[in-house]
Amino acid sequence: MGVVHIYCLAVLFCVSSTLAAQDGRHLCDRECEWPAQPRTCEYDFYIEWYYTMSKACYDCPYNRSDCFLPDCVPADGVQRPLITVNRKFPMDTMRVCQNDNIKVNVHNNLDNAEGLAIHWHGLYMKETPYMDGVPMMTQCPIPVFTTFTYNFTADPPGTHWWHGHSGLQRSDGLAGPLIIKRAASREPHFDLYDEDELEHTIFIFDWLHQPTLTKFLAHHHSSGNNKGENILINGKGVFKEFFDPQNNTSYSTPREVFTVVKDKRYRFRTISNAALLCPMELTIQDHTMTIIASDGADIEPIIATSLVVNGGERFDFVLEANKNVSNYWMHVQGIADCRNQSQRAILKYHGAPEDEPRVSKIVQEENFLQLNPWNVPSNDSYVSVSALSAVHSDEYSADERYAAVPDSTHFIGFDFMVRDNPLFNHPDYYSIESVTRNNHLYSPQLNNISFSFPPSPILTQADDVPEENLCDPEASTWNRTKFCEYDFCHCPYVIDIEPGSLVELVVYDEGRTFESGHPMHLHGQHFMVVAMDKLGSEISTEEMKEMHSNGSIRRSFNGILKDTVFVPDGGYTVVRFLADNSGVWFFHCHLIFHSQIGGGEDDVKLSVMSTPSSVTSLPAVQEEAEDGKRKKLIIGFFTVALLAISWVGTQQYAQNAVQLASFDAPYFTVWLGTCWMTLCFPLYGIFVVLKYRNRIEISESLRDSARMFQTPRLTTRQFFLKIVPMNIIWVVTNYLYIFGLKFIAATDASAIFASNVAFVYMLAICIIHEPLYFIRILACILCISGVVLFAYVEGFGGGTGLIAGIMMAVASAFGAAFYKVVFKLMMGNANLGQVSLFLSLLGVSNVVFMWIIFVILYATGVEYFLAEDIPWRDLNASNLLGLVFNFTINFGVAYTYPLFISVAMLLGIPLNAVVDIFIKDVTFSPVRLAAAFLVIFGFGVMLLPDRWNEPIHKAFVCKNLEEKYEEDPEAVDAKGAVTENPNATGF
Repeated sequence: MGVVHIYCLAVLFCVSSTLAAQDGRHLCDRECEWPAQPRTCEYDFYIEWYYTMSKACYDCPYNRSDCFLPDCVPADGVQRPLITVNRKFPMDTMRVCQNDNIKVNVHNNLDNAEGLAIHWHGLYMKETPYMDGVPMMTQCPIPVFTTFTYNFTADPPGTHWWHGHSGLQRSDGLAGPLIIKRAASREPHFDLYDEDELEHTIFIFDWLHQPTLTKFLAHHHSSGNNKGENILINGKGVFKEFFDPQNNTSYSTPREVFTVVKDKRYRFRTISNAALLCPMELTIQDHTMTIIASDGADIEPIIATSLVVNGGERFDFVLEANKNVSNYWMHVQGIADCRNQSQRAILKYHGAPEDEPRVSKIVQEENFLQLNPWNVPSNDSYVSVSALSAVHSDEYSADERYAAVPDSTHFIGFDFMVRDNPLFNHPDYYSIESVTRNNHLYSPQLNNISFSFPPSPILTQADDVPEENLCDPEASTWNRTKFCEYDFCHCPYVIDIEPGSLVELVVYDEGRTFESGHPMHLHGQHFMVVAMDKLGSEISTEEMKEMHSNGSIRRSFNGILKDTVFVPDGGYTVVRFLADNSGVWFFHCHLIFHSQIGGGEDDVKLSVMSTPSSVTSLPAVQEEAEDGKRKKLIIGFFTVALLAISWVGTQQYAQNAVQLASFDAPYFTVWLGTCWMTLCFPLYGIFVVLKYRNRIEISESLRDSARMFQTPRLTTRQFFLKIVPMNIIWVVTNYLYIFGLKFIAATDASAIFASNVAFVYMLAICIIHEPLYFIRILACILCISGVVLFAYVEGFGGGTGLIAGIMMAVASAFGAAFYKVVFKLMMGNANLGQVSLFLSLLGVSNVVFMWIIFVILYATGVEYFLAEDIPWRDLNASNLLGLVFNFTINFGVAYTYPLFISVAMLLGIPLNAVVDIFIKDVTFSPVRLAAAFLVIFGFGVMLLPDRWNEPIHKAFVCKNLEEKYEEDPEAVDAKGAVTENPNATGF
């Protein structure tokens, strides 16, 4: 009965602890350290079409709490389809530390079989340009019902975001904030604020009350408007009135509420996902904003009462909560095409009532100052971003080259052209001149070109894109006849940039058709804003070039760094960037209708991409990656053999020693073996010398090992807070295991010890909020079942010695799991040098402190032996093999695949059985073997990837589709379920 109780309690703990951890924040949302301690931050994006005010909302908004139920997306109360991630809108803010490794598994579950791609707006993607997320540029679109993993480094720090880059998906909800933090000591403005929390992210949308495609088609094929219906703040807003005649009361969906504490200073991060021509002005009742950053880069602080944010831009500001405890309006007012839309959130002081602010209208401050005005020349009250100065740091460093003569200058003019775009105005049947005025559709173009995508991703499949199919109207090879039809020109517009060069872009809006302006975004790098001005209602290309040549453009070479900047109507913006990031990078307008129309379908047309020539070396990079994989495999096989042999040898020799009647000293055995760990870092030093043979690289590698302590050298406090406690856990865990070997076979002990993977997962759930996966819960249950079966068969049937041995092995498995989780929490993703140094310091701690316990045990008679009875041969062999095992396991983690480490641990169990059977004459009953099999099987299940069943599911789905296709080709093809290349998910 006791065994059943233990089993049930273990399973209950496994499941309940998993569920309890789901409310915690992501493991990577933490205080950042310096030197950086990068973590791997994994996310799953399940992307699907969903519906606002769905049945999941029950009585929202009449019952306000129902609006916050799982899967309820109230938005502004108007029902419409939208795209969600994990049925959230917007998706939870991703917040990581600089240099973290971000892995996002994107699952395309869109019901309309539409492909998609995710762009990481503001990130450099250095060395991983194929993760930039532009379909048919850096990757193929992700087909429906498939998964693609984005894997990249979080850099640079600052306020960024991600969004869909296929078609109109961004406007339908596929977007969310991405915050990359850095250590407080690296933040230039850290002393200006007290709090920097997720809850103070302001993500603003212009919002439509129908799918964006409906409005797009109505506007481009008929007389429908191109205006939004509302604005949302963090996916929330008020629009529709819900009247309850029973109590004669009106209700509305919830507003966003930002809570502050009086006399504290808060860093707010503002992001605009404006899809249409909708600049948004942010004001806060009775409060000013100290703007400290734009597009992630730091700026000289400027105090403003009004802030205008264009689509794609980000601004960080500090708000000082120095007013009376009350509620205040945060007001977002649309400009230009959304001037009739606005939205409000509540700035709520802690302790204020739940009521909305009583003031109905926000009165402008006397000292009015608006930053980043829309189509207004810069002056004392309206300050453009070109008037701001940068604050430099290691991440956003100063560079004198910005002031040098550019290696190349490119003039990029745009406007709405009176052209017959064949997609929307057939020149013979319904030309733009022949239809009524309200059906006119003007074509936004760069240098009179509408961008069209190449037939294959130009970054990863350049050989499939003939160079003669690319165009540049500035080049001598420009062939107007080839790319223009009825005076409408469309082609993949390419500007070739020399790597390492200083590039100047003179971008201007000719302003002839009507007042507009464009927020222009450059992928892959920041640029310096060196000049900006609105000259009048319009400007010509000739006038722009004349101003550039005669020195009329006033430039500032301490301008701020941005990746998205507004170009005023009838004016210009001049930017410069250093082409130090090889890739294929888009430069395009961030208004979704402007970027959508042109000469093809599902593509970004109003774009220019820069293609450094070193991109052509991508096949070589891929070949190098293949060589790296082969080396990892070879190293992996040797690692498996060495680990398995050293692991088995360590146990067998240790068991030989502790089972001697004249040597009753399991603690002494553990203490002596731990002392050998002091040799780990010297072994690493030898490895480094053999690897590099260069004094500078050797010195840097050895110094890097100490960076896990975040200080130039190990402090006494760190030694006692980190090393000594881990030394205690290490010794206790190994003592329990060695003590267990006195009573049970090494095969049984190693099989039970393998269950530590289950304990690791359960502890990871409780401590570091590992996500819930059914397959891993099953693995936990299998491992626990095997352990309980061991206890039932061997323990309760074989006396107190056997049950003691089994319980000790189980306890050591839990101790090993606890050690691993605490080490991960404390040290993060430590490299080989850092782990080697840690183990050596652990050995030093053991030498200095842990001998005291042995003296106590020896003096009290708990452990006893004579000097001449010490089995030095067995002890030294066990300790040497233990040193080899610990160094090799960390070497394997660094230089091969983690799976090899797990295989080696599993292989140790049958190897132990061979030794036990043929050398020690141990016999194994069938039930005993079954118990070992359960643990081994559970261990193997734990190694399965989280989405292990997807290939099976895909194969099954594809087979069914093929069968249906054979029966009725048109039915399947009409759904778009069968494609010529269903696996084209990337490079």
